Amino acid sequence: MSLAGEKIDTMGAAVEGRAMSIADLSEAEFVSILQRHLSPSSPINELQLLKGRADQVEQIRRAFHSPGRQVFIHGDRGVGKSSLAITMGNYLCGDARRPVQVACNGQTFFSLIRDIGNQLLNFTPASPSRLSRGSVGVQSFGISATLESQLQTRAVPELSSLNEALSVIRYCADLSFEEPVIIVDEFDKISGPEDREMFADFIKQLGDQRVPVKVFFTGIGQSLDGLLADHHSCYRYLASVHLKPLPWQGRLDIIDDAAFALGIEVDPASRFRIGALSDGFPHYIHLVCEKLFWRAFDDESQVKATTPDMYIDAVHDAVRDIEPTLEKLYEEATQKYNDDYQSVLWAVADHHEFKRRSVDIYTSYCDIMAQKGSEPLDRTKFNARMAYLKQPSHGEILIGSRQGWYELREPILRGYIRLRAEAEGIELAQDHPQQEGARRLRLYGQAKLPGV
Repeated sequence: MSLAGEKIDTMGAAVEGRAMSIADLSEAEFVSILQRHLSPSSPINELQLLKGRADQVEQIRRAFHSPGRQVFIHGDRGVGKSSLAITMGNYLCGDARRPVQVACNGQTFFSLIRDIGNQLLNFTPASPSRLSRGSVGVQSFGISATLESQLQTRAVPELSSLNEALSVIRYCADLSFEEPVIIVDEFDKISGPEDREMFADFIKQLGDQRVPVKVFFTGIGQSLDGLLADHHSCYRYLASVHLKPLPWQGRLDIIDDAAFALGIEVDPASRFRIGALSDGFPHYIHLVCEKLFWRAFDDESQVKATTPDMYIDAVHDAVRDIEPTLEKLYEEATQKYNDDYQSVLWAVADHHEFKRRSVDIYTSYCDIMAQKGSEPLDRTKFNARMAYLKQPSHGEILIGSRQGWYELREPILRGYIRLRAEAEGIELAQDHPQQEGARRLRLYGQAKLPGV
């Protein structure tokens, strides 16, 4: 039973919902709008909800105009790779069907191809004229009659060669009324180098043999070199889409579109702070906005605009519900005998550049300690804390890119660090180039932010 429009009392019983404070929306109406525009726990799947990715959408659309070309989306964890692949997959499929999606989690090349084939066969409408074709499989697909008879029962058997894998995908594609769309997610988790090599050869042969499928690969990495190693022969068959954190306008579009749909405004200071602390990772924007709008919905007054107090409460709510893995990494790095590691880590996250010199991080640290009203460590002790944050005892949360330069091992952590600092009343990330003159802006100030 859906609980939209209902509230749960302290005894666990469902009680009837009531009209609340945002434009007199009932809880069911509020939840429906919220779910259409914010998705902190799952990828975006509709093109109109995908913000800040117009260039990548056009790159992908044009890539598939080239026969035999597939798409590889890569970038940092949490930057929105799956959302882009799923959204574009749904767009290319249209309303009548959906893309086939498989996740790499230590599987082999052959087990993944088998999973893909089984999904393709299950998506194909039953049609005796299309599924009973005698020996046409041997002639057209290069597969044995035995393998074809097994495929006709809508089950892919164990595979043992690249040619069998290609034949299965071609067979399934031929049964489809339109080109199937396949998403191979988290490719960086593929089982080993031999399987990566098999996939590289598979990508090349899909192009050489003009197999009528569109394939998305997604993986964590700054380039395809780290994902496909030395298999350069397949690169010309791939459109490489390097996904970076959302630009500022994309961040604000997520906030503004959801607010507009709810009939509410987000106050300028909170709007900027959500964009800044998110670091361009969509998850944080969706999560904090969801918490913010719930705070507005639960307010007893008729709310037309959010307030800084609501924003602070939303940040605390977001910290409580954040991904446990991020919280664990943060706590491992900061919960030590010396309690000053947290401020040092905040200083690392206090800038839009991912790689920073230690001297610049120390400047941020002194500013943070001034906000706290505390004395900073001297430079020697500060440098020692930075060095420890690179050690296994602190989760290796930092890496040294070169002499005197540092960056977070997991870039997505920067948004979480900013959330934790914000929850403690410390404002980070006031340095964005488009925000000249706003560095010293305080959350409760009345200064009007310049446009971004």
